[in-house]
Amino acid sequence: MKLWPSACSATLVLLYEIIAVAIIDTPLIYLISSNFFFLAAVILCMLASYAIELNARHRFYTSHLLTLEKEKGTCFTVLLPTVEKRSAQTTNNDGASRQEALTGKGEHILFVDDETNLVDMMEQSLASLNYRVTAVSSPLKALELLRRAKDSIDLVITDFSMPVMNGLDFAAEIRKTFPDIPVILSTGYGETITRERMERAGVSGFIMKPLTRQAIAAKIRQALDQTRQNTGKEI
Repeated sequence: MKLWPSACSATLVLLYEIIAVAIIDTPLIYLISSNFFFLAAVILCMLASYAIELNARHRFYTSHLLTLEKEKGTCFTVLLPTVEKRSAQTTNNDGASRQEALTGKGEHILFVDDETNLVDMMEQSLASLNYRVTAVSSPLKALELLRRAKDSIDLVITDFSMPVMNGLDFAAEIRKTFPDIPVILSTGYGETITRERMERAGVSGFIMKPLTRQAIAAKIRQALDQTRQNTGKEI
């Protein structure tokens, strides 16, 4: 198989082949009397002339592409563009690198949400990302855990809509005592929270529900890396 160096010239040869095949199998009397075939013959000559010029530039001639022999059939040469193929191993390595970049390094995350089903699910999901996870359904209980184990908590993820204390009030309480602990706020559709309110409460970032593994992994990594950069603290 030969590779044609120009997509333009390949198109010309294809048109040349179509018209040539139609003409070579048509009796001479019909060619003379038909305006269509007269026009086709003119176009054929123009295409052949231009294709030969292009072929000469690349030292490649039309005789290599098409062979016409009456009563013996037509021989076509299929021309395909070259494509650089990436191996499956390279693709897998790229995916593994992206996954590794979003994976935790054993950091301790406190997850707070009043939906117990979501608490259980996120505890398993975050653990699969190589994080140590403490998951509770009450912000008051979460504050108590923070006071007892403040040095072991690296990041807090909290829901916004919770009874007794909403996520912004909870984040503000954390900021008073533990200003270096980043807080990610999760919100549902229809809940409007301004950026100013989040900044006053000390929220590092927010994520929309439903929570997906990929999205929350990226948000956690971003918050931890930003905290490490701002404080110089190795998390």
